[in-house]
Amino acid sequence: MARPQKTPALPAHTELDEARIDGAVVAMRQDATAGAMQHDRAVFDLGQKVGAIQMARLQQSFSAAAEVRLFDELRESNKFKELALPRADGTSAAAESFQEFCSVVFGLGYKAMNERKLDLLALGEQAYETATRLGLNRRQLRMVRALPDAEREAVTAAMASGTKAEVVAVIEDLAAKLSEQQAENAELKADAEAQAQVRADLHQKLDKERAKLKRISKLPPDQQLAELHKEAGLAGFEAHAVIMGTLRPALQALADLEEAHGSQSVVMAGLVGHVQAALTGLREQFNLPDVSNAADLKLAAEVAEWAK
Repeated sequence: MARPQKTPALPAHTELDEARIDGAVVAMRQDATAGAMQHDRAVFDLGQKVGAIQMARLQQSFSAAAEVRLFDELRESNKFKELALPRADGTSAAAESFQEFCSVVFGLGYKAMNERKLDLLALGEQAYETATRLGLNRRQLRMVRALPDAEREAVTAAMASGTKAEVVAVIEDLAAKLSEQQAENAELKADAEAQAQVRADLHQKLDKERAKLKRISKLPPDQQLAELHKEAGLAGFEAHAVIMGTLRPALQALADLEEAHGSQSVVMAGLVGHVQAALTGLREQFNLPDVSNAADLKLAAEVAEWAK
């Protein structure tokens, strides 16, 4: 009867094989957590920066520009919810919103921090640091941001050697001049728009008159004459209404100012002269007698009868 075979013995140096197994397990764990570690490292780096800024705010030694850059970095990364922030009661908790995060870390709301970012972009780092050191407020910095480049450079030059009062005086002076210029530009724009509207209305009216004349030209001769009398009469009455209803009150308003501002006769004569020159030109063009002074009573009576 054959004897049963013995179980093979374990190979020598068993302890070496166990060490290899332990190494493989460690490697597998490292591979499985590599991605998480990269993410945690980014959060950790931001956490270090947040801790630095909180400590620095207590020491009043953190760069104002660096503070704004960190604000922008945290906003862009959107990892603020993963950072545990020390609270006043000694606990740590993540912020539920970026507004809360700004209030805890920077001591200001999101809107105020975003304005500081705009200030930094407008002034540059050196001038922004100087403005912060001088203690310029948000209103003053807004005025600086609104200035054109050349005027803003004048402000930064004043910051280099001036006191806060001197810098504020420069800012307010330049802002006032800018406001005056903007008001003047707005007035000029309004005048240009008004003149453009007058021209547009005139062209529209001329187009209507041309259309009327074209319609009248297709009528029988007797009807044409009647329509042209009507249209000419309306035009004359309208011109008379403009002179008496618009020009005359304007002349009277100028005359009323003579006591305070001196004679306005040159201006008034010029306005009336333009109208008179136009009427004289029409009279000469069509060889018309002057019936305004009733020298020719018969002709004046005929004109009055026609005008009824």
